[in-house]
Amino acid sequence: MSPLPLQLVHVDPTIAPATGDVPVYDAGTGVYIPTAGVVGAGNVSTSVTLTSGQLVIGAGTTNIGISTTTATVTKLSSGTPSAATDGTDYLSPSTGPKKIAESLLGSDQASISFTSIPSTFRHLLIIVTGRTTDAATINNIFLRFNNDSGANYDVQRLETTNNLTTNAAVYGQTSAICGIIPGAGSSSASQAGLATITCANYAGTAFFKDFSAVGGGVCGTSGSNNFTIQSHGNWRSTAAINRVDLFPASNNFLTGTLASIYGTP
Repeated sequence: MSPLPLQLVHVDPTIAPATGDVPVYDAGTGVYIPTAGVVGAGNVSTSVTLTSGQLVIGAGTTNIGISTTTATVTKLSSGTPSAATDGTDYLSPSTGPKKIAESLLGSDQASISFTSIPSTFRHLLIIVTGRTTDAATINNIFLRFNNDSGANYDVQRLETTNNLTTNAAVYGQTSAICGIIPGAGSSSASQAGLATITCANYAGTAFFKDFSAVGGGVCGTSGSNNFTIQSHGNWRSTAAINRVDLFPASNNFLTGTLASIYGTP
């Protein structure tokens, strides 16, 4: 939804607001309507239907809701925003990334999976930070879409170690490299790597799915133990992506590793 334009505030003179009432803004008329019995003392005391562009502000500092579609808000308790009956979070900006899910590992784990990804966004953004239990200094991260372990992934990657750069292209792989993070062999147990992965038009069905990834890790305090990676690849499928699996080349993700997935407009 486009931002509402700046304008003078016009309050409907035909409705007398009660003590504690907060106006409902109607973008269609440009009028703030203090609807008695609907918005009072910072709470929606009864169900109220918002049409596109209407705004509700309650007494709680977080009670701000902007409707992007016609839906019924059943309650907005002071300080605790509630979702509408259609499941839309009206407190989230409609123009930025919205977190779909995340996994913060409480124990070592062989993989991280995001399942039942909704098709309501345009693109996916995945961020991974952490380590692995592998004895090596570094460990690659791989991904799969929709639990597909067939030879359907093609990747071009560029890796840098200190001042040495290498590149490679691989085709028909059963997974796709998307990052590098430290293993247990790195010099400090507090060093973690980072991978940021973008999947474009993940819910579309016209083309194969493309992704780009950047990341790396500082895996030591000297020598040739610092790495960066850039990769671009595709999954040979036109199916909408509804699942993403992440896993290290060997062993497990270490406790404390965090992976988050976001949808973007």
